Amino acid sequence: MNCKKIFLLILIIPVFGFITISCSDDTSEFNIITITNIVGRNNYWSGILIFSNANNINSDPIAEGYGYISNGSVNFLLEDLNGNLWTGSGSYHILFGIHNSNNDTWTNYVYTNGGSDIKYYKISDAVTEISLNKFREY
Repeated sequence: MNCKKIFLLILIIPVFGFITISCSDDTSEFNIITITNIVGRNNYWSGILIFSNANNINSDPIAEGYGYISNGSVNFLLEDLNGNLWTGSGSYHILFGIHNSNNDTWTNYVYTNGGSDIKYYKISDAVTEISLNKFREY
């Protein structure tokens, strides 16, 4: 993370002072995942679930996010199941779903890195971008 120190001159009559506001390179930033290359689904509601083991999709996810698709992509600000911003990193299975409000159904996709088998995705940065073509319908 590139951080710059900002110096503010505060005038408090009759005292002058400096306040330094800075940020650290703390890796506990919250996670955002963007799914790109979504064709023909603008304004559709969608969701993402992060699992430590996608072989058991019926288990609880460790993080989730929801949003509307716009211009072929959607950004998910991930939260844990308690509603706190999720700051996890490591290898996880990702399930992505698009809701069709016309018939109230979901089309779900699982991360496969473009293949047929479910794969782990390594989340190592606060902002992650994955193309929909790296998923297959699940």
